[in-house]
Amino acid sequence: MCRLVDSGVEIPCYRSDYGWWSAANQCYYLLMSPQPGPDAGPGMGQAPGPGYQAYEARCANPGSPSEWDYLWAWFADPPPGTPVSPEELAERAVDSMTLLGPDIHTSIRPGGMALVGVPVWLWTSTGPSRW
Repeated sequence: MCRLVDSGVEIPCYRSDYGWWSAANQCYYLLMSPQPGPDAGPGMGQAPGPGYQAYEARCANPGSPSEWDYLWAWFADPPPGTPVSPEELAERAVDSMTLLGPDIHTSIRPGGMALVGVPVWLWTSTGPSRW
């Protein structure tokens, strides 16, 4: 979950109808599909340059009647808060885990003795944070 900066209210980081949340400027961004053409209409204008893409932006505005302002914006690079790479998601997932190493047990008591050639039992304990 993500948070609105001013109120601390939790909101989804992604909504299929709004797009990805950007905490940097308190807006959801959704890549427009299809992209607007040269006759996009008032307020949209043309792309500022090659490689720019149009995004719908819904920005938090607690003072407005709907509490969200809607606008269009052009970006050469995806706006902050847009989807991250699978590699970065995997790194975040691993960093959030608290996996412990194995808890190894043997049939020989600590400090005990064993005979050569006699089998020794080994096992590990498992649990929610052990593999």
